[in-house]
Amino acid sequence: MNGTTFNQLVVFNTIVQEGSITKAAQKLEMAAPSVSNALKALEQHIGLPLFTRTTRRIEVTEAGRLLHERSYPSISDLNLAVESISDLSRVPTGKVRITVPRFVYQYVLEPIYAEFCHRYPHIELEISISDAAIDILNEGFDLGVRFGDRVEEGMVAKKLTSPTKEAFFASKAYVQRFGLPVKPDDLKSHKMIQYRFIASNQIAPLILNNNGENLIVDMPLPWWSMTRLSWSTQQVRGWESGG
Repeated sequence: MNGTTFNQLVVFNTIVQEGSITKAAQKLEMAAPSVSNALKALEQHIGLPLFTRTTRRIEVTEAGRLLHERSYPSISDLNLAVESISDLSRVPTGKVRITVPRFVYQYVLEPIYAEFCHRYPHIELEISISDAAIDILNEGFDLGVRFGDRVEEGMVAKKLTSPTKEAFFASKAYVQRFGLPVKPDDLKSHKMIQYRFIASNQIAPLILNNNGENLIVDMPLPWWSMTRLSWSTQQVRGWESGG
């Protein structure tokens, strides 16, 4: 069945449902002569009359009744299928898999998670929280949040936030005991808590900003390393050496 025949069947079934060519034309938003011509073309294709026409009304023939019974359910199902798919563009629906570092979840996703679920109740969110370098595509994720220098090649990326600032913190007791560094190289003689990447087991490099240029400080082995970030906006704690 080609597209022309399908359209003719739609016209035919609408005539049956509406009871006249004029009403069918109004329903389909077509000119009445176009509806009449489509019906004639379908009858010629089948080789049988589908209606008996009088000056006042049309009656469905036996062939027309059988054609309506067998074609109308399929056409209705197709219309429902198209409408249901069209609804997806109006009502966001489906499952979304996201992979994010723990820091991003705490400061970007967690504050808006409840509101998102309330606003989009038909979306099922699956959030994987990991600081490891996960392959977004091969692991079957729809999207991931990464820091600027960790975006996989070939990925389409969109900037979410402005650059985050980092700083050094120390307790008063530590400063009284070891003093404050004056220049970057002074940091090498201080004890620091540094971050260790889970996948590579490497210590994150210490990169400082020197008037717009990155300055890497080669630190000795850290006094303490961690593989999970859990920063608080309410309180910052300093750490003192165990001496």
